[in-house]
Amino acid sequence: MPGAQCGETLKLRGEWTKHPAHGSQFKVKDFSSELPATVYGIRQYLGSGLVKGISKGLAQRIVKQFGAQTLKIISEDSARLQEVEGIGKQRARSIKEAWDAQTAMRDVMVFLQTYGVTVSQCLRIVKQFGSEARRILETEPYRVARETHGIGFKTADKIAINMGIANDSPQRIEAGIEFALQELQDEGHTAAIARELVDRSTEMLDTDRDKVRDGLVRLFDNLRVKRVDLSDKTVFAQLPLNAIHEDKIASSIKRIQNTESALPPIQREKAVAWAQEKVGFDFADAQREAILNALANKVSILTG
Repeated sequence: MPGAQCGETLKLRGEWTKHPAHGSQFKVKDFSSELPATVYGIRQYLGSGLVKGISKGLAQRIVKQFGAQTLKIISEDSARLQEVEGIGKQRARSIKEAWDAQTAMRDVMVFLQTYGVTVSQCLRIVKQFGSEARRILETEPYRVARETHGIGFKTADKIAINMGIANDSPQRIEAGIEFALQELQDEGHTAAIARELVDRSTEMLDTDRDKVRDGLVRLFDNLRVKRVDLSDKTVFAQLPLNAIHEDKIASSIKRIQNTESALPPIQREKAVAWAQEKVGFDFADAQREAILNALANKVSILTG
């Protein structure tokens, strides 16, 4: 339960389980917290180090001054903090800023859990976007999948649909196409034939094919996906990072091929004979040919 602080009241949702060694346990699915209302709870809460600039001793003085109204004073009338010994104008302002930042984090966590995001996913999103997380989720939910490690398209899609994003909205279609390309990448493909990508994305998103095709054109136009035209008129789609990697590989191979070797020539036949003696058997013709080719060339490609 990240973010839980001393003095808060927590509302937990989950189920009771029975551990064979430790007995009854409560398995928490999600939680929400309420600010403390009692003087004791407020003192513990402020003194926990949660709000930057408020030490345990200062927390005691603030609560002694304002009692049960302390948190309301900090939130709505922070200038009054200067009534407390040791707090000047600058310190009152910094306490207020720290309080607002913490409140924003709390609101984001509650907001995210409302839309079915797990606690661990909440932490990743808040870590990535900070207090901007709620605004981004409300306006650009699929950006979360693109920029947050561990948050995929399906999670962002669930949030977006729960928030009422249309099934055929442009941002959903574009994010779905990028996700389809990532899935193809995981299967070993660094690019996809455009028409096949449209078919795959249409089926995955369960939406209109023409709108998916238009979405791919937009991705080409704004360079989020690279268009590759081959001489036979086939159009491929490729994630920009894969295009960069392929260019680097090609440049490296070209450099290696065009650079004169500093090594002496290899006596290939003798090398094969030596290797056969080491392993204790004769190579098959295809194996022998592969070894001779590898020894004759600076770069070899193994496939399959």
